[in-house]
Amino acid sequence: MPTATINKTYSLPGYSTLAANVTRAGESVLIKGGPDALITLNSAHQMNTYAEGAANVVTGNLTAGHGQTDGNFDFYWQESGVNKCRYGVPVAIVINAITTTNVGVGNDFPTTPDAQPIICKQKTVSAAIDGDAVSVFWAALLFANVAAVGRGHVAYQEAAGTAVGAHDITGILLGTAVYECDITGGATNVLTGNLITKLQVTHNDPTYTPTFQLCVLEADATP
Repeated sequence: MPTATINKTYSLPGYSTLAANVTRAGESVLIKGGPDALITLNSAHQMNTYAEGAANVVTGNLTAGHGQTDGNFDFYWQESGVNKCRYGVPVAIVINAITTTNVGVGNDFPTTPDAQPIICKQKTVSAAIDGDAVSVFWAALLFANVAAVGRGHVAYQEAAGTAVGAHDITGILLGTAVYECDITGGATNVLTGNLITKLQVTHNDPTYTPTFQLCVLEADATP
């Protein structure tokens, strides 16, 4: 029977160190993006120009040589120092110019963000997850450089692309950002619903492109 162990250590110089761990047991394990099968996300790019026309319809430009093509993108920006994002936005690209339609979920596009938004084309990752049976899972962005400052987003979908659940990945430290969800321990299950067959994953670091890893422990085997 596979198990997952969550370890946490709290330490303050000059004072005692507190360590705690908990173990969860399950029937099946899913690992995506392990050392033998790295999943490298698409590169992120900051827009050179940005304008919102009609509500949630954006036009703008990318730097020449970006290499991006049409597809679904996530947009990251800040408003008054607050992180914002809009996910699953169809983007049409002609040379360096981009246009969108009023599609996607998340925050409404701003008229004037703190800086031009950073966009990242969604990376599709296949999976087979029965969210209702998940005991614990974690998703991570792994940057090769500790100077990375990125955050990310994961959308979980059915085969037809219908949304099942989603979450952000924040709190980067020394090149690693992790979202953990101990459902057996009382955390809200963001994966509950129909069977998940694919993920859409992005990040917002225009300098460093991370790999992605997902580890899932299910209490019952996926049917």
